[in-house]
Amino acid sequence: MVCFSGKFGDDLETDEQIHFRMKQIQELGIQLEGIHFHCGSAQHGANTFSAAVKLARRCIEIGRSYGHRMTTMDVGGGFPDNGIPASTIKALTLTRDDPLGYKVIAEPGRHFAALSFILMTRVIGHKRRNGRPILYLNESTYHSFIANITTYENFPDPSQFTSALKADTYANQELGEMEKGTIFGMTCCGMDIIAKDMELPSAINTDDWLSIPGMGAYTHSLRSNFNGMRSTDTVLV
Repeated sequence: MVCFSGKFGDDLETDEQIHFRMKQIQELGIQLEGIHFHCGSAQHGANTFSAAVKLARRCIEIGRSYGHRMTTMDVGGGFPDNGIPASTIKALTLTRDDPLGYKVIAEPGRHFAALSFILMTRVIGHKRRNGRPILYLNESTYHSFIANITTYENFPDPSQFTSALKADTYANQELGEMEKGTIFGMTCCGMDIIAKDMELPSAINTDDWLSIPGMGAYTHSLRSNFNGMRSTDTVLV
C-alpha cells in the first residue's frame, strides 16, 4: 500500500513488512478484500507507478497466505487528462491474465472529466508593473482555479490559452506576441494568484475573454463563495 498523502495507507516496502502487517490484520479478525494504492498524477509515467503495481501484487500474494481473500487491486487515480503514458499502460500488463486471478479497478475521474469543460473568463483589469503585464480575471483561486490551492499546483501551461475574443465583435483574435506576466483573481486576497510567470498575449486588454480548456475536474465542484463573490454559470453545448 502506497501512502496516500500521509493520511491513509501503510508504508510497506519489503516482504517482511508485508508478512508482519498481513498477520497483524489477521489476528485482529479483519478480512481484507483487496489492495489499493494511489500514486498521484506526478507519478504516472515514472517508475513509481510500476513499482506500486508490483508491490500491490505481492501484497495480494502474501495476504492470501494469511487467509485474506484479496480479490481486488485498485490502482487509484491521478491519471492525466491528456493521455495515459505508455509506461503506465506497460506497468499494468503485469495484471493481465495474472494467475493470481484478481480484479483490477481504477479511479480515473479526472481523466474523463477534465477535458469535458472549457472555462470562459473575462479580463476585468489590466496593467503593467516593472514592464510586465498583469491581468485580473473575473475568476479566482477560490473559485474555478481552486486546484491551485488543493493540489499546490499553479496554472502551468501557456497552451491552455486557446484564444482571445474581442469584446466588441466576439470574433477570434490571434494571440500574437507573448510575454511573461502574472494573472490575479478577482478577490481582494493578495494570495489570489492564478499564475506567475505565465506567457500572456501582449495584445490582451480589459474586457477580452480567455478560453481555457481542461477545466472539468476540481473546479466547479470545489469552488467557494469567498469574499461573497460568485463564480461561473454552466452552459451546456
